[in-house]
Amino acid sequence: MAPYFCFYSGSILLSKVKHEITKNPKENDKSGLLDEFCTAMDDKVFAARKNLIDRTVHGKPCIEAYEAAYANPAAAKFDPVSTTLSPKEMCGEFVNEIN
Repeated sequence: MAPYFCFYSGSILLSKVKHEITKNPKENDKSGLLDEFCTAMDDKVFAARKNLIDRTVHGKPCIEAYEAAYANPAAAKFDPVSTTLSPKEMCGEFVNEIN
């Protein structure tokens, strides 16, 4: 799971940096975004999806597990799934996979 998630969270970071550059080409300040990503990596917030699945597998309601696992906003910001699906949709997909 780690190599997969590192690749996709990194691709999300690159797309956010590209968006910042095109949004504000004169400012071109990527350091805040990069600092946020590195801090999130150091704080291990990217384990949110694994924690969500573990908690759901062990019987905790998925939405409650989501709120606990994704308490840090950076987890959702750089998670490729959470940038596409809402928490309810994500939980629906995970519950279907678990079942």
